[in-house]
Amino acid sequence: GPTTAPTASTPKRKYVVPKDVPRPRPPPKPGARPSPSSAPRAVHALAATAAASNNTNFVPRHLAAARLDVPLGKPTSLMQPQPLSAVHPFTPTLNKWRHGIEVDCGPDWAWEVVEAAVARGPHPTAATPDSIALFKDDIAYQVKAGFCKVMLWEDLQRLRPRNLKISPVAVVPQSGRRGRIILDLSFPVYQDVNGVVTAVQSSVNETTELSAPDIPVREIGKVLPRLLHYMRDTPAGLHILFSKLDISDGF
Repeated sequence: GPTTAPTASTPKRKYVVPKDVPRPRPPPKPGARPSPSSAPRAVHALAATAAASNNTNFVPRHLAAARLDVPLGKPTSLMQPQPLSAVHPFTPTLNKWRHGIEVDCGPDWAWEVVEAAVARGPHPTAATPDSIALFKDDIAYQVKAGFCKVMLWEDLQRLRPRNLKISPVAVVPQSGRRGRIILDLSFPVYQDVNGVVTAVQSSVNETTELSAPDIPVREIGKVLPRLLHYMRDTPAGLHILFSKLDISDGF
């Protein structure tokens, strides 16, 4: 029968490297960059800091980490016209406003003016214990619903957003229920100038450019005539049911 020829095997050798002899580094991979030294890293950090100082939305890492424990709701848009509203002349404008409205509130304020507005504080009606509790409840709701975000004054002092404007809040008393929170955009900024309290900055209302379209806004005043026409055109024998709805988050 067939026979199998013997094969020769090469014995494996073992090399022992003493511990006190440094081992050579492996060659770098093709296309790999050497690790940067401490000097280039410092230059990169300085450049990133300078770029962040010009970014009004920048928040330092330690401040961002401190804010993570505040639950923020998902931003929600309540401007969602329903199909039945398509017959109204104002509906095309509402569809354009579904994701926000651009607003021009006038020239940027000097930082000294912003500090003066903050130093003045809110309206006295907003400083009572009941009003403070009202603000806490309302702000918690607004944050959870995704309508607003809480920023600390110390953060704003460091960031100094160029388009920041400050208006005082107030609480309007309501009969039989809690007060209503308002933001007084018609209030100017006052400062003491040579012993005289002087308005040094016009209010937000005075400097805001009016951009609302005239024709669709005029349709708001035609609600009652439309209801009367609807009642007139309804066939005899049919019942008309009316309901009045109040918008809780209209402003």
